[in-house]
Amino acid sequence: MNSAGQLGGFVCSVAFDYGVRRFGSYDAPILLIALMVMLSAFLFWRIDPTRPLVEDPLLSGTAPVFRKPGLSEQSKARKSVLQPSEAAT
Repeated sequence: MNSAGQLGGFVCSVAFDYGVRRFGSYDAPILLIALMVMLSAFLFWRIDPTRPLVEDPLLSGTAPVFRKPGLSEQSKARKSVLQPSEAAT
């Protein structure tokens, strides 16, 4: 992100010089920069940093739950083993 900002600053300064030479005044390049700043302010106002870009299924509780095959048979076997001992006490 820092490199992109540095590159943007370099490109903007070079483009500003070309704009001044092309149009013969500072008005057009400054107007272009003012429009970019206003667009940035609008986007900054509209973006919600607390909302994720992509919904994480693990956090939302919609992720599929993978279970080992035969797990329910093992739990049934444990219950059947525990039930007689519980009845004896």
